[in-house]
Order: sequence, then C-alpha cells, then structure tokens
Amino acid sequence: MFKPFIFFTLFIALSGCANHSVTIDYNAAFDFSSLRSFQLSEPASEPLGLETQRMRQAVIDNLIGKGFERSEGSSDFLVDIVSGQTQQANESRFSIGLGSGSWGRSGGIGIGGSVSVPVGQQWLDYQWAEVRVVADSKIIWQGRHQLKLDTQSAQAAQHAQLELIRTILEKFPPPSRGE
Repeated sequence: MFKPFIFFTLFIALSGCANHSVTIDYNAAFDFSSLRSFQLSEPASEPLGLETQRMRQAVIDNLIGKGFERSEGSSDFLVDIVSGQTQQANESRFSIGLGSGSWGRSGGIGIGGSVSVPVGQQWLDYQWAEVRVVADSKIIWQGRHQLKLDTQSAQAAQHAQLELIRTILEKFPPPSRGE
C-alpha cells in the first residue's frame, strides 16, 4: 500500500520539474516524403540580430543533417522562424508551518501559522521559437517550444537557442502515413 504512494509522489514531483514539451501540428494529408529541398523565408528589411542568425543557421544545419538540400532558387518548402523571449513568474515556494496547542487539563488554546517563502528568482526568463514549414503557400507543419534561459551567461543563452531549434526539428518531418 505504501509503495504505490511513494511512486505516485515521485512521479508527480518529477513531472513538475519537466521542461515544456514541443507542440507540433501538421497537415496529415500532406506527403512529406516528397520534400527534398528547402529555403529560409526572407527576413525583414532590418539587419538580423545575433539570436536570429544563430537560429537560422541551426535550422539549416538540422535540415541538412536530415538529408534535405538547401536551395536559393526553387525549393519544395520554405522555412519560417519566429522567436522571442518571455518572463514567467516563478511558482516555486517553500512553506513553513508552525503550530502549538494543548490537550486535556492544560486547556484548549491552539495557535497556528504558515509562512510561504519564495525559492529562487521571482521571474524566470524563457526563450521560445516557432518553426513553420510552408509548401504551396500553405503551412504544412509547425512546431513550437520554449526553454528556460540562464540570463547570467551569454554562452548558456546561445546553447539554449540552438537546443531549442534542434528539439523542435527532431519532430520534423512527421512519420509517414504508413508508419
């Protein structure tokens, strides 16, 4: 009886620490096996920031690693990247409960209290990205993911950006209809 309770508690604790999963959506009727070459969408007229340049290069490297060919002219699909940073409140808290009471002849007075102490930063920084794959002027696949950033280290932020794209593109292309 006690073992299932321990396993359930451990499962809940570990799942609370898990990273957000990749959210994907795709057109199940599209034949992804027909895709061979890609190109990146044209950026806006302003110069690309370092973050965007890194993510674009990560998309190129990941897709070439999957056997797709980069094309500057005509291609089978277009890849668009949208990214940004957001802050979310840190919900980690540690509660301390204090209590006192009496029983029997000593009276019936009880005192109790609780203090909730925040643990760590009040706000957490997240990097998010969405990768969209377009063919025939229609979105055929899109994936979105976010990772917690270490704002103290530029190198850690760069690693998170590359990991973000790699994690999203692990899900591309989706399994073929026969699998």
